[in-house]
Amino acid sequence: MNIKDLLSPVKVTPILLPGMQAADQLGASIISFHKLGIKSFPKSRMAIVGIPDAINSSYNQGCSESSLWVRNYLYGLRNLEFKGSILDMGDIKGKSSRDKYVALIEVVKELNSHNIPFLVVGGSQDYTIPLLKSLKTNQPLTISIVDSFINYSEDLTDYPSNNYLNQVFSIDSSLNINLLAYQQYLVSQTQTKWLEKNNIETERLRNYIDGKIINIEPIIRDSEIVSFDISAIKTSDMPGQKFPMPNGLSGKDACQIAWYSGMSDKLKCFAIFELNSETDSSKCSVMQVAQMAWHFFEGIIYRDGDYPLRSIDNYQTFHLPLDDYNICLRFFLNTENQRWWIEIPFQDKEVIFSCNKSDYEAIKSGEIGGRWLKYILKPEMKRNCENSCQ
Repeated sequence: MNIKDLLSPVKVTPILLPGMQAADQLGASIISFHKLGIKSFPKSRMAIVGIPDAINSSYNQGCSESSLWVRNYLYGLRNLEFKGSILDMGDIKGKSSRDKYVALIEVVKELNSHNIPFLVVGGSQDYTIPLLKSLKTNQPLTISIVDSFINYSEDLTDYPSNNYLNQVFSIDSSLNINLLAYQQYLVSQTQTKWLEKNNIETERLRNYIDGKIINIEPIIRDSEIVSFDISAIKTSDMPGQKFPMPNGLSGKDACQIAWYSGMSDKLKCFAIFELNSETDSSKCSVMQVAQMAWHFFEGIIYRDGDYPLRSIDNYQTFHLPLDDYNICLRFFLNTENQRWWIEIPFQDKEVIFSCNKSDYEAIKSGEIGGRWLKYILKPEMKRNCENSCQ
């Protein structure tokens, strides 16, 4: 299959910011897949894929045009200093959404075979499904979904963008899902019961606002995919969305999440969905998403080659016995960038998760909460670990 046949070239008209010459723009570092073909892969450090489709989105048909609008603004932002290029693959094409699903799967597989992290922009959030299918391996996959809503419904006739979570476990039963920044008053009791039944990790909006966005970084660091619905951003910072959102993440928070995503050595895809460029008369939302994309690319440039690319044994180790639970935890610190990890001792194996220094300090002082307490209380935890804390 020729990948070019699955993509449409795009004609971008970069905005011209005051004092910014063409050579200073990010567009100067972006090359076209349709011009260079497969020869472009070795030259590319990162990539862009657009999705011009909104048929599966409820009341948000304007998101089909957003990929080109975002490019116009993204290309016009300041250039980044790095070796290589950003590869613009163009837009996914197909006569139907099903055709575009298949096309996206093949394009993502090609990019992943060249180890190129990529941005997906445009379209509705049900396109998370082909992303999962294309990146599935023999190892458990982790996806973090940033959204104000929980897109699950018992009504199977609902729009796919409102109900795509129904399909995720049929793709991969070992899938790890994090639902982040959701707003409790927008989630039904039926949805809450479904989350509990499927043991899905959830974090409410309150955990990330008011200067606490750093709390999301370890979760993003452990993810292969971040799927970002722009409804997670409050309307004052993101007017181009289908529902009014007086509360939510700030535009700055969203850019920080994008930067964390780029910085993650595990992350393969950062996807931004549901931007409605038709209702965004000022194009403030378009510029917001363009700046998120810019921060994602900048984050990639600053990747450290951290764990799991580097052995965890290279880091400073802290042993922490928890006598009340009869277990021992190990923490690891990369002293070069102050990143932390925690090792949870299950009976069959030790599992390493990213964490923050604040997690270490809290557990050390006896304040065990959230997902760490849930792990520690699991019956499959390895007990009697005194020797490992010697």
